[in-house]
Amino acid sequence: MKKTAIFLLLFCLAGSLIAYENDDDILEHAEEILGISKIEKIYHDEETDLRICREGKTDLKTIRQERVVPVTPPIIGRPDSICNGHEESSEKGRWMLQRDKVKEWKKHIRKNRKPFLEGPTFEIKREAGWAHDEYKLVAKYRHKNNCGDKCDNYHEVPNITPAKIAGPDEFVYDSPGTLDKLQKDPRCHLISSKVVDEPSTRNIHGLEITRDFWSKNLVYSCNDSSYSDCGPLIEQGGIFVSKSCEQENPMGGCDVWKKTYDLG
Repeated sequence: MKKTAIFLLLFCLAGSLIAYENDDDILEHAEEILGISKIEKIYHDEETDLRICREGKTDLKTIRQERVVPVTPPIIGRPDSICNGHEESSEKGRWMLQRDKVKEWKKHIRKNRKPFLEGPTFEIKREAGWAHDEYKLVAKYRHKNNCGDKCDNYHEVPNITPAKIAGPDEFVYDSPGTLDKLQKDPRCHLISSKVVDEPSTRNIHGLEITRDFWSKNLVYSCNDSSYSDCGPLIEQGGIFVSKSCEQENPMGGCDVWKKTYDLG
């Protein structure tokens, strides 16, 4: 049965009314001219055999994003030797009260027992004897830390530089090469950034670090506008009937078109 179709497309352009009739090509590509997303033909009541095909194809690609907090690990050095302090006495005798003896012994301490952290301080101690009292000089001092074999009375303290955050958070990806291509491809758009885990605390080199998320899934939508399964319908003599957007992209354009042809 011969089909009679009336194609109507009306729009206002610069105040004029323009009508197209029997022009499949203009109808099929009207969205490029007018910015519309749906076109329909109006038919007389005749037998139809409507078939649907699609143009354009969308692939979804997921990239895993992981947060990394740069932390300098603790540094364990040689323990510090801390002097416990010393008390050193001269020989005993009444002669230790002599000025030159006192001066000589003080000079001996200051020269041979340095480096000092505290002191030296000196005092005279008196001890009662059988025939007469005895005297001795007492020096008190502390060595500087880590003075080696100069000090034989010390304790050790661990020398640890604690861990610390070394800079701003960084992000790594399970497929950085693929991500780079997706970001540079104008056909691809980020359509979803979904947090995988809840806010939590992680122990990194002894530091308790809390973040609102540690992982995300980044979903990219890539449109292949060259894809079409409408060729067989056109080859069979199908007449274009309508076209509507089946899947829009985040930029407001259409990634997948749904087309209807009549093979009746």
